[in-house]
Amino acid sequence: MKRLFGTLVCLVMWSVCFAGPFGLSMGMTLEEVTEACGGKRPQLIDDDVYLIEPQKRHSMLETYGVYINKEHGLYYIKAISRDISTSGYGAEIRSAFSALESSLSKSYGKPTGRIDEVDP
Repeated sequence: MKRLFGTLVCLVMWSVCFAGPFGLSMGMTLEEVTEACGGKRPQLIDDDVYLIEPQKRHSMLETYGVYINKEHGLYYIKAISRDISTSGYGAEIRSAFSALESSLSKSYGKPTGRIDEVDP
């Protein structure tokens, strides 16, 4: 359940991808992403998928992944939260999600959609 929050964050991040979160923007090349990460080259983990350490980070997020296509550049950003201790009711995770969503909405506008995959 703790990592499910990361999936929810990913969905929010996708909706704001076009706004340039973490100092990145759609279409950036691998070299441009490297530069935006302070010169630290992204680590390839799968086809088109890289782990990065962006210079602009959010305090609630721990792991950042980007999808970079050789032809089209950066097309997807995924950010995963730190572990969040929660009760059986999940109040803490709901609160953390609301805080993150509010923070991101102030910077990038309201998300265009949300998929809630957390079982009640």
